[in-house]
Amino acid sequence: MGTQNHEKINQIILGWPTGAVRTAATLRAMGVSSSLVRKYVQGGWLAPLGPGSRGAYRRAGDAVDWTGGVFALQETRRGQFYVGGRTALEMQGYGHYGALGAREVFLHGPGASVLPAWFAGHDWGAPIVFTASSQLQGAAWREFVSQPVRDYAVRLSPPEQAALEMLFHVPRRVGFDEAGQIMAGLGTMRPALVQTLLERCGSIRAKRLLLYFAEAFGLAWRADLDLSRIDLGRGNRQIVAGGILDRQYRITVPASPGDREGPF
Repeated sequence: MGTQNHEKINQIILGWPTGAVRTAATLRAMGVSSSLVRKYVQGGWLAPLGPGSRGAYRRAGDAVDWTGGVFALQETRRGQFYVGGRTALEMQGYGHYGALGAREVFLHGPGASVLPAWFAGHDWGAPIVFTASSQLQGAAWREFVSQPVRDYAVRLSPPEQAALEMLFHVPRRVGFDEAGQIMAGLGTMRPALVQTLLERCGSIRAKRLLLYFAEAFGLAWRADLDLSRIDLGRGNRQIVAGGILDRQYRITVPASPGDREGPF
């Protein structure tokens, strides 16, 4: 390998965040051709991400997890994919992030987006739940939270948006009780942003659930919302089978067993 190529790979390796993935498209943008990538792999500098992940690479010897893959997604397609829902809330300290092993990871993107094959085909050691719903697309807030991980950072939904994304998955992917426990800790959400997101969101169920939990836990920001500007739909919505109807927000919620009071 020539001196120029040695200098280039040295620059690439020195600037490669530990544990991060990079795609062939990113490497091309950095001036690394496909033939050079092959030479770097043969020379032991880079390694393919893994079977089923053609076009994605890691630094040789690095262990990578899903956050390193999300870094590559966001580096290649800025703003299109982001960590959302329960995962975004847990990473910001609302919940039990990292304590439960191979927990589902919630990723979000615009309504027509699809995860690239290199990401979707890789075993990240945790189930990936990707949501590209038009019901949530209008509520997407573009002021992401930047969360440091190792030597890089990934973009997350802010808590106000992540709460709606989490509730969108109740009860199929996120249990009602777990969602309530997380919502109980969201007393400092910004009411102006919650208002904006509720006005934009197309999921009637998620909006009603968010307001239900805000009432149940007496969250202070609820008093600052103007419900007259929020479309809450008509008729009842079933959240849990066999539950009771909350007459204010017209959703079925679990019946409280025995003498236990409150939403659970």
